[in-house]
Amino acid sequence: MFTVSALYSEIGPLIPNWVIVCSALMLILALVFTLIRFYIGPRTPDRIVALDLVAGLTLAALLLSGIASGSEFYLQSVLGFSLVLFLGTVAMARYLDRSDGNDRHE
Repeated sequence: MFTVSALYSEIGPLIPNWVIVCSALMLILALVFTLIRFYIGPRTPDRIVALDLVAGLTLAALLLSGIASGSEFYLQSVLGFSLVLFLGTVAMARYLDRSDGNDRHE
């Protein structure tokens, strides 16, 4: 029977360690560039997009940790965290879409 947990636990041994290390280094590099964009972002939308990307990179790092360790807990936590991330992104977009505190109904 095919289950996600069975597939997730079988992927880990198939991936060489150097691939996991290179992926972690690329995630760290992306995080550094994202934090620079967050720091120098001239407008609020730039900073919100950068913060959303930091959260997405955190999800990728959790998945990479789960693959490296072979634990299913990381997959479950990423699913929950991605739902919260999506709702937060929608809330921020809604907040930025408002002008002068009034909802636009066009």
